[in-house]
Amino acid sequence: MVVDEKDAPLVRRIFEEVAKGVESADAIRKRMCPNMARTSFMQMLHNILYIGKIRVPALGEEPEQVIDGEHEPIVDEETFYRVQDLIEGRNRRKHTLVKGKKPHPDFYLRGHVVCPMCGRPITASFSHGNGGKYPYYHCMCSPRHYNVRAEKVNEEFVRYVSGLKPRKEVLKLYDEVLRSMREDGCVHQRKYLSELEEKLVVLEKRKKKLSVDYLDEKIDAKMYSELNQGIEDDIRHLKSQIEGVQTSIRTNLNPKLDYSISLIDNLDKYFEDAPIEVKQHLLSSIFPEKVEFDGISFRTTKYNSVLDLIYNETKQLRGIKKDKSTDLSYSVAGEGFEPTTSGL
Repeated sequence: MVVDEKDAPLVRRIFEEVAKGVESADAIRKRMCPNMARTSFMQMLHNILYIGKIRVPALGEEPEQVIDGEHEPIVDEETFYRVQDLIEGRNRRKHTLVKGKKPHPDFYLRGHVVCPMCGRPITASFSHGNGGKYPYYHCMCSPRHYNVRAEKVNEEFVRYVSGLKPRKEVLKLYDEVLRSMREDGCVHQRKYLSELEEKLVVLEKRKKKLSVDYLDEKIDAKMYSELNQGIEDDIRHLKSQIEGVQTSIRTNLNPKLDYSISLIDNLDKYFEDAPIEVKQHLLSSIFPEKVEFDGISFRTTKYNSVLDLIYNETKQLRGIKKDKSTDLSYSVAGEGFEPTTSGL
C-alpha cells in the first residue's frame, strides 16, 4: 500500500479536528467532506490502517491479531486513539444517559456560578411569557437574589474567558520553552538509558561467569542458586527500568502540546461552539472554585494553576508587580492579556 499524497493531508486534518472534541464527528464530516456518507466516514475514523497497522482476521484456532504493516502511517497513534476515546465516550453516554435529565445547552454554567448575594450555586429554568419559553439563570435560594437571562450570562462569560487569553507571543514563548524542556529531558533520558544498558551488560556477564564457576565446581549448588537468584532479580528490575525509559523517550508529546496551546488560545471559541459536556469539563478544569456573576461582570478568586502561572509570569516579564490576589474580574484584566472587546 502507498500513501495517497493528495488525500492524506485531508485525512490527517479530519482526525485532528475530531480529536479536539469541539464538534461532533458528523458536523466535521458535513464541513470537510460533505459528499462522504456518514457510515463511510465513521469507518474511516476507526480504520487502523491510518496508523500503519493491519488487522489480521481470526483463522481456525488463531485469534484475530493487529500487526504492524509495512506502509507509512498517515495519523499518529496519540491522535487516533484520542478520536476512538471521544467516539466511544459519546456512544457510552447515549446508552448510560437514558435515565436522568440531560443538561440543556443553554444552561452549561449551572452549578459553576454562584449568587453574588448569598454565595449559593445558581440554577436555571425556562420562564414562560409572551407566548414563548425563555431560559433564565436564578439563585437556588431565592429568584429575588438573582434572575438573569441565560443568553446574557453566557455571552458575558465568553467575553470574560476571552480576557484570560494570553497574547500570542507569550503562548508562542511557552510553547517553545516546553518543547525545549522536552528535548533536554530526552537528552538526559538517553544518557540515563545508556547507563542502565551498561549495567545490564555487566550483570549478564556476571551471571554468565557465575554459571562457569558452578560448572568448574568452584562454588556449590546452594551458593550458585542464591547468587544466581539475586542477579536475576537485579536483571529483571533493570530491564523494567530500561523499558520505562524507552517508553518515555518514544512517547510523542507534540500532539498534546499542540492541543493544549490551541485550547488556551481559543478558550472563548470552545465555550461558544463545543458540546455542553466539553464546556462543563473545561469549567471544572479551569476554575477549581466557583465563579461569581453579579449581572455585569464575572469574578473568581482562584483558577487553574497553569493559567495562573502564565498570567503572573507574563506580568513579571513586562515589569509589573505580581498581584497578591488572583481576582480576575474581566473589567480589570491584567497586562499581558489580550481583551477582545473595547470595553475590557
